[in-house]
Amino acid sequence: MNKVWRRLYVTGLGFLFYIGVASEVFAEEVQDPATFRDLNFLFRNILQSVIVIGGFAAFVMLIFGGFRYLTAQGDPKSISAARGMITWAIVGLAFLILSWLIIRFIADFTGLPLTQFCLPGQLVGGGTDVCGN
Repeated sequence: MNKVWRRLYVTGLGFLFYIGVASEVFAEEVQDPATFRDLNFLFRNILQSVIVIGGFAAFVMLIFGGFRYLTAQGDPKSISAARGMITWAIVGLAFLILSWLIIRFIADFTGLPLTQFCLPGQLVGGGTDVCGN
């Protein structure tokens, strides 16, 4: 079973890397070399991918735990394992939602764009700062 989890982990990391790199910047036919401004798109894509994949994984684990609970046939060990899976799926989903809400609350309270990666002093096109300064 350890090999299966290792393969899933490596596949998941590869998928996140692919999603992060295949951003708007690299999708266009751009002849310029990559700059630090491109990290904003990479960071945004990875953040969105982690949230979507985490939510989907929690949903799948919740469904799988429910299926295991229904097919436990009264075995206390199987029922306990299924309840644990359901509990941790709900805890993971709550953690995912709560972490996003905390980031949004801090961003709204301080006015800082926490979901955007920017380097202070980095100028775009007409001389405006990437971070909004």
